[in-house]
Amino acid sequence: MSGRKLPALGALIRWRDLAETRAADAFRSSNDEVRRAREHSDSARGKAMEIQRRRGEMLVAACIDITQLQYAADIEERAWSDALAQRAELQAAEQAREAAQAVYVDARAQTRVVEARHERLSAIECDRQEKATFDRMADLYAATRSTPR
Repeated sequence: MSGRKLPALGALIRWRDLAETRAADAFRSSNDEVRRAREHSDSARGKAMEIQRRRGEMLVAACIDITQLQYAADIEERAWSDALAQRAELQAAEQAREAAQAVYVDARAQTRVVEARHERLSAIECDRQEKATFDRMADLYAATRSTPR
């Protein structure tokens, strides 16, 4: 009976392996997306901090130009809102990565379960065939021993 299940389990292993490969690719892609989002977030934060530093220098200068100071404050505000938007994108990418990781872990677990069942049934089938061969050999030996000489 288990011999008939082996080809079906082999096919199921191939399907589960395909699903695992797709999940691994999605997880790898989400890791790349997180890396890219982190770089953009760090870059945007660095630019905002540099603008803030320059505006601070303008405040300690000997003569203060209110127009330039207002312009710098507007640019700084836009830079910080861009940094916040990039941070939100990073958080979304991290959540997507966590979801992709969960899918990958589940797919890997499903593949391992089917592989373990296939190995177990293969061992049972091998043992059954070995026992059948031994029984046939024992029957042949008994048949040769029982014939008169």
